[in-house]
Amino acid sequence: MDNIYFDKSKNIKLLALLSSLFFVLLAALSRVEISYLQTTWSSKSNFSIFIFFPFIILSPIFLLPSRVKSLISIKTAYPKILVGLFFIFYVVFFIQCLIYVPPVFSGDANFARLEWGFKYVHVLTEIYFRFIVLLILGKSTVQKKIAAIDISIIGLILMYTILVVSRSFMGEIIIYLLLYFFFSRSFNWKTTIHVILGFIFLLYLFVLFGNLRQGDDFDISDYGEAKKNYGYLIWFFGYFLVNFDNLALLIDNNFSNGAGSNIFGSILQTLQLSKFEKVDEYLYVGKFNLGTAIRPYVLDFGVLGGGLVFFLFWFLYLKQCFHVKKLRSYYSILFLLIYIGFNISITSRMEQPPYLFSLILICLLDYAQSKKPAI
Repeated sequence: MDNIYFDKSKNIKLLALLSSLFFVLLAALSRVEISYLQTTWSSKSNFSIFIFFPFIILSPIFLLPSRVKSLISIKTAYPKILVGLFFIFYVVFFIQCLIYVPPVFSGDANFARLEWGFKYVHVLTEIYFRFIVLLILGKSTVQKKIAAIDISIIGLILMYTILVVSRSFMGEIIIYLLLYFFFSRSFNWKTTIHVILGFIFLLYLFVLFGNLRQGDDFDISDYGEAKKNYGYLIWFFGYFLVNFDNLALLIDNNFSNGAGSNIFGSILQTLQLSKFEKVDEYLYVGKFNLGTAIRPYVLDFGVLGGGLVFFLFWFLYLKQCFHVKKLRSYYSILFLLIYIGFNISITSRMEQPPYLFSLILICLLDYAQSKKPAI
């Protein structure tokens, strides 16, 4: 049996709900006073962060189809040429390592990874690596097992993230692996505990790589201006909590920059269509510059307009799962969406080329294979 009737709606709506609740939870935790950097919010910021934006994140559940069971292919094979392309990308990466010192060995990894390697190849490599990981794990989730060649490819990509000292990409891949582990097995408490332990390990890796990138003399407590010696807990503050203070600063000051488009700036710059030097000019507390996924939309359109434009992007992303014809593609997109939803409270992902183009590649492959005549 090559096709089954599969309900595509349940996981997508649950994702919107959990993303909204996670946003509110972290916003509430951000009000616990642990740093001198934290600010007092106006009533406008409180309303926006605790009510308006969570509703915007949640609202797709009211517009997406309910309990849609559609015929979907459970065939999992994908063109072997995609594996060949992966190894071509990896050989090019290896050549770069021979010409340039990999960031992890540079002595200043935080700076080196921004300037490292052949121009433009770095972004293309990350897009393709993300695409192939999602494709592999989508396929493996349907099969409920992962092939040896696929394990090797993911292992090589994890090695890549270490050499270029990309904590975010490494963490993202680990999240995808945890999601594969969760969805490829029947739900039980043992599986859930394993996934939770995996997330704890992921946080440890973030701290470890954070110290590596910043150097031996770096002190996160001083950097975060902690009121007490909270140790590595300040890393959690810097990545998950202070973002809301940064967002509130924009709201309270009605701040906008002269970038023209903070939302599309990274895409236009990647495509070499325009330069956006002012995209990174905004208000933030101390040296922590994350501001949730909402920030670029607020910078471009204000609170109300920004929230509505963000909703449109978020809704269109979630809706893609209802159009794919292959179960493999469904899980590939679902894993990407879960990662994006998790990051709404931290930083923007939807309009960034590595994520947007990976989604497009998955959708194009699904469309091409669904149109392929049966033999």
